[in-house]
Amino acid sequence: MNLKINYEYWEDVIPPRCRKPRPEKRSDTLEIEIPEMEDSNFPLAFVVTKNVEELERTEIRLDVTAKQLYSKSNRWTSNDLATRKIGWWPNGLSQADVVDAICSAYRPIRLYNGEVWEACNEPIYEVCTFGLGNNHGGTAVMIRDHYSDDHLNAWAFRADEYNEAVEKALEVAENRGDTESIESIKTTKEIYFIEVLMPEAITVPYAYERDILILREKIAKEIENRLGETPQTLLDYVFYKLWPNRKQYKYSRQIGEAVSKTILDLAVDAIGIMQEWGTQEPEIIDTVTNYLINNGTENTSSGNWCFYVDELAEKFGIILTPESKEWQLINSRLNANWAVADVTFDGDCIDICYYLEYCPSYEPTTEEEAEELGIFEQECNNCGARFKVRYMRDGTYIYIDEPCECDSDFSPVEGNPSMSEWLAHKGKE
Repeated sequence: MNLKINYEYWEDVIPPRCRKPRPEKRSDTLEIEIPEMEDSNFPLAFVVTKNVEELERTEIRLDVTAKQLYSKSNRWTSNDLATRKIGWWPNGLSQADVVDAICSAYRPIRLYNGEVWEACNEPIYEVCTFGLGNNHGGTAVMIRDHYSDDHLNAWAFRADEYNEAVEKALEVAENRGDTESIESIKTTKEIYFIEVLMPEAITVPYAYERDILILREKIAKEIENRLGETPQTLLDYVFYKLWPNRKQYKYSRQIGEAVSKTILDLAVDAIGIMQEWGTQEPEIIDTVTNYLINNGTENTSSGNWCFYVDELAEKFGIILTPESKEWQLINSRLNANWAVADVTFDGDCIDICYYLEYCPSYEPTTEEEAEELGIFEQECNNCGARFKVRYMRDGTYIYIDEPCECDSDFSPVEGNPSMSEWLAHKGKE
């Protein structure tokens, strides 16, 4: 559909026998082409059903060329396009600004079967709360189709995550005391539902993927501030080798800050060293790091083991000092390993403390330690967060790490006794 848009603009003109320009109003015509779509390049991607006061079904189609979703306009008709001014632009603009404003107003419009369709967002589910809780207001799953990236938080779900959205809403309702909302949440599909006809049209990332992107952006920004560039190889190095909690947060929807300042600084330090060497990490770094971890944990009976610089130089041919780039990278790798609790470079000695559950030769030296059976890792069945628990021989246990705030059961990692089993059997293995 070809449209001719009449418009006015202002232009600075110097009148005859004058030195200073003055604004004068001018008029012109701009031709705009509105694409007319067909079934082949404008397939139906989603059908959004809302049945609040009356049944409302909204079709959302995909422009396969522009990769943009569109819904039927409730503001304009095809006649309006030719007779009415779409959009708004103020007086006093230059010709270039007016043309740009007109193009911006008409660009997100398509014609399909003689009707006007406007660009829209991909529909998502969102868990919403109302009032103060305890049934003052309530909790519900709703559909949002107007949003920014800020809305893509732990309470937002893709169009194909209906079950996950309901599960999250039930959890929120229980925590808020909205018991009267439970049944309506379970039957959300009768009120709000997104039918996905083209799964490939879904572009909103999963929640944990959004968390990973947030982390990547934080690290990338910090690297750029300090180094001036963000090589992809170095970013991948940080992600997969220097983020010790990556397993814990991979499936968590509430990642929070994503990475602590300590880990972020650690990543930046290591990347600075990697930049000096290029994108390849010397093999010796990996070899020495594994030796310091494996040799120490296998031989220590107290959780502590010292390595002398001369000994490492003779064994591996590498000279380490607190300032050397080799030691900085090894130190970063050590601190990122779950078996290492603390690392100190003291003179000619590297003193490493290990977590006792990684030390098979550990021998308790105090009565309190003798009463300890061991330290075992537990995992939340809801968010996947992991934390360590010290099992005592009297059948009790002590939290070592701060557990998550989920109202859910915990399961042991790698077949260790669960906390409830430990209490029930009074510490008997």
